[in-house]
Amino acid sequence: MARKMLIDGEPDLNKGAEEGTNFDFDLFIIGAGSGGVRAARFSSNHGAKVRNYVYPDPNILLFINILMLINSM
Repeated sequence: MARKMLIDGEPDLNKGAEEGTNFDFDLFIIGAGSGGVRAARFSSNHGAKVRNYVYPDPNILLFINILMLINSM
């Protein structure tokens, strides 16, 4: 279901029309590569509420755990 982007002050006529159709964001992006950042910037410049999710790199988490283990000795 497509959602219309509202202009400031325009009433949302579909708000709460169906159960489970109220969202906090207009666009949810997974990843912060060049495409994700570009999509987020363009959409937010046009008034969309954007959320960008970046999943952690397992190699970095392993490195942090090793450092914590070394510091606890």
